Amino acid sequence: MTYGNKPADGGHLLLNEEEKIDLLSRNKNAINFIKKLTGSVEFINGGCRYCIWIEDDKLPLASSIHEIGKRINDVKKFRLDSKEIATQEKAENAHQLC
Repeated sequence: MTYGNKPADGGHLLLNEEEKIDLLSRNKNAINFIKKLTGSVEFINGGCRYCIWIEDDKLPLASSIHEIGKRINDVKKFRLDSKEIATQEKAENAHQLC
């Protein structure tokens, strides 16, 4: 296997511990959209990483949180700017890890 989970998000939907704490300090409702993410590095070495996880029906609520809305917009721009057609097509679902 060459790749495991390889989100085409420019890193905008991923958070380290400090970013998670900062986001939650500014908006407690963001907790509804943060999930723990365990990749190979975390599995082998320990540590925590998080992702912003938004179900389609929760997009309006998530987007109303300024920091999350900005991250969604940044993902959309990242995907549209990609040279890969498949990545560009995922711009419509910028709120999702792909």
